[in-house]
Amino acid sequence: MTSPSNTGSASSSFNVLLIEEDPRTAERISELLQDILGNRYARDWIDDPNLGIEAMRNGRHDLYLVADGRVAEMASEIVGACNGPVIVLAARPDDESDLRIVAAGAADYVPLDDLTPDRLERAIHHALVRQQGILRTRQEIEALTNEKT
Repeated sequence: MTSPSNTGSASSSFNVLLIEEDPRTAERISELLQDILGNRYARDWIDDPNLGIEAMRNGRHDLYLVADGRVAEMASEIVGACNGPVIVLAARPDDESDLRIVAAGAADYVPLDDLTPDRLERAIHHALVRQQGILRTRQEIEALTNEKT
C-alpha cells in the first residue's frame, strides 16, 4: 500500500523518498528530516518495499531513505533501482548486512537506534557530496568519449 503522505512545499527543490513499513518509524524519520531541512524539501512515503523500488526506478527523488527491515536481502535490488543516493536506516543492524549494503552501492548505513538529527544530516550531506562526485566523473568520461569519436 502506498501512502499519499507528502510533506514540504510544492516548490521544494529537494525531494526525498522514504520507504518504511512502520508508520511510527516513518513519522520519527520525517520529524528528523523536518528538523534538518525545514521546509526546503518534499517527502514522499511508501510503506511497501516493492512499490518503493518501483518508485525509485522513476528517478523523481534526490535522495532515498530505506528503512525496511528486509533491506539486507534486497540490498542489490534497492540500490540498483535508482541513480540517486540511498541511505539505509536499519532496525536491526549487523556488520554483515552493513558490508553487503554498502558493497551494493548504498551511500550510508545507519542503525535506527543511532539516528539523531546530527547523524542523519551528516549521512545526507555525505550522500549528496558523493553523488555529485559520481555525476561529475560520469560527465568527464562522457566528454572524453565524445572527444575520441
